[in-house]
Amino acid sequence: MGAFGRDVIGLTYAQSDNIVIILNGVGIPARILPGFLVVKYGVNNVFLPLVFINTIIIFCWLAVKDVSGFYTFTIFAGMFAASWQGMFPTCIANLSNDITKTGTRLGMAFTVISIAGLTGGPIGGALLGTDHASYMPAQVWAAATMVVGLGFAIAVRGVKYGWDWRAKC
Repeated sequence: MGAFGRDVIGLTYAQSDNIVIILNGVGIPARILPGFLVVKYGVNNVFLPLVFINTIIIFCWLAVKDVSGFYTFTIFAGMFAASWQGMFPTCIANLSNDITKTGTRLGMAFTVISIAGLTGGPIGGALLGTDHASYMPAQVWAAATMVVGLGFAIAVRGVKYGWDWRAKC
């Protein structure tokens, strides 16, 4: 986020640092609030809409061209990214019928995430070099991977709990 602010929007280094602080700061309440909705609607029924909204927000990143739009995008991206990231371990734990296997499932899930964390930076850097330092290929890659993740999350929810969206799960 900070590099995009400096390279595309024209923010100073200090302003780009502020963007990162805002991104993380708005995520604090956003990690807490979905927990209240989970009690009423179920873990997966709260998680999926949050991932869907975050996917839309990542696609909206393509339209950010000025400082006010960037701050607005940062606030919404920070809120919704933090909310679904905070719920991810809960969703994995919710998939396990046997509590003794929860740790194994979490370890497997975070192993997959670690691969994404290791490869994401180099892939993003390579994509930045493809279009004359434009962030568009990297933005599209981020949005596309969110679509794939959303598809997997919907499939898992449907296979595990059925396709009736009114069911609390």
